[in-house]
Amino acid sequence: MGERLPQGVLEGEAGPQRGLDGGTAGPHDRADQGRDLLAEPGHGVFDLVDQQWLKAAVEEPSAAMPIDVRLGLELALDLAVWIDDYAPEIRIG
Repeated sequence: MGERLPQGVLEGEAGPQRGLDGGTAGPHDRADQGRDLLAEPGHGVFDLVDQQWLKAAVEEPSAAMPIDVRLGLELALDLAVWIDDYAPEIRIG
């Protein structure tokens, strides 16, 4: 079986995670994107996402980021892109 598998698989080396766009995005990249988003405090995403939560999330060590924090960070970033692309009117209340 070893002759059919790449050496990295046999040795248990993990490569970067593939993003939806076909590129690679690891927890460190997501944290950087979150920091970039925090640099835009007037962004519409903050009508729905707590800035203090996002700030705490991007301060988590990337290698030890809990799954719920990572998924929340990904959701916040996806939501920010959706807001940028579609410019919805967000009404809360």
